[in-house]
Amino acid sequence: MLWNKRMPNPRAGWVGLMAGLSVGAAQAAYLQWETVELPASSGASCGNGTPYRFFVNRTPLTSKTVVVFEGGGACFGQNTCLGLPLPTNDPKNGVLLALNPDGIPPNYMTSLVNTNAHTSGSPLGLINTASFGMVTPFTNRLGLVQKVQTQGWNIVYAPYCTGDIGGGNATVVYTDANPAKPLAYYHRGAVNGQLMAQWLGKNLARPDQLFVTGFSAGGYASTLNYLWLKQALNPVRSALLNDAGPLLDAPANATPEQAPTLPLYSRVRKVWGIDGPNGIVARIQAAVPNSQQYGLDPSNFGSVMPALARMFPHDRIAMSTMMEDRVLPRFIYEPFFSDILQAPPGAQRDTLIMKRWKQDVNAWVSMVQTTAPSNLGYYIPNARDIALSHTLTCVTFAGTAIPELNMPSVGSFIDDLIDGSRPVMRAQTSVQTTQRSGLAAIYLGMADLLLAVLGA
Repeated sequence: MLWNKRMPNPRAGWVGLMAGLSVGAAQAAYLQWETVELPASSGASCGNGTPYRFFVNRTPLTSKTVVVFEGGGACFGQNTCLGLPLPTNDPKNGVLLALNPDGIPPNYMTSLVNTNAHTSGSPLGLINTASFGMVTPFTNRLGLVQKVQTQGWNIVYAPYCTGDIGGGNATVVYTDANPAKPLAYYHRGAVNGQLMAQWLGKNLARPDQLFVTGFSAGGYASTLNYLWLKQALNPVRSALLNDAGPLLDAPANATPEQAPTLPLYSRVRKVWGIDGPNGIVARIQAAVPNSQQYGLDPSNFGSVMPALARMFPHDRIAMSTMMEDRVLPRFIYEPFFSDILQAPPGAQRDTLIMKRWKQDVNAWVSMVQTTAPSNLGYYIPNARDIALSHTLTCVTFAGTAIPELNMPSVGSFIDDLIDGSRPVMRAQTSVQTTQRSGLAAIYLGMADLLLAVLGA
């Protein structure tokens, strides 16, 4: 039995499903992870020069598609790009590094063995959280821990191995930690994302709905690569959720006191080739020659999400994060402010970091409220007892309620983002409490699983 991929027949049911499962080598089997390797000649690469691979899990029952970008830290130095911790790190709060320094194996989604460094040395750290989509409900079809409607969709998982939040295009030789052994590192996130989108456009049906998301570094990547996915897949309806990768507002004429995220942005723009002739800024400008009329400021990452919302006024776009995130702010501020580096690890250092984080988050919220279109929203609880309050969509949505706004979890926000027709919700808590997820006991024994995949 054959049907038009662009118009799936929902009544085909299990008859069509079983027929699909028997498809031969000309088409990948349904409900299995298909490995797609981009050729080296295309320019795609992991940081260590090995091939970039992503993974597709198809269903014959719908054209709806979710694309998930993996998180995993960032790097702009020799040790962190090798997956080694910085000497300033507090072991109790994890380590700052980039995930998958050895690349992405072909069996990444089916192997339970974790080849990455983990933080505690626990035997549990040997488990690969990406396997079988365990790391987030968006990639786990079974929904044993958390249900979400996209579990019945076509699923695309984009692993992270370039250390550049999905926005780089540069080859850098790092010598800062060990000049005798220079490290050639390929920041190719922007290239990988664009080529992956092109492959999906040629090999998947036009989606009735497209949902693009990512967590941590993958949150940034989901936003920076959204344009390519829109162009390649041309979905009927589309939504974007950037989870815990906020592109904070940092105008080039600001000072670090006014926009504390500015020193990080200034550093990585050069190192990762963001402003280069083949960088992501030039690529966006080539794809959308009039991008500045949408408010895209090439010198300010904070302009990207509002510009996308103006560029695609019928799309629904949002960012989620936690006010007490204890992971991402360390990447953003710790290496760049002397008062933070001079403070002892612990409460004193955390206070200095969180002061800057809350300043940046609140400034972004204010910018959205005053200048952004109504199809750009946000969801910002305070804290939860999982992964140091970093990400809302890893493993479970539990502990992400905003009670004073009658929001039981980020799951309600996601459903509205995907299916809603009214202006996108804008919800931020005013209550400084840490929510209990009900998984704390399990989490304490498996902390390194999440922290490893988050690059923390």
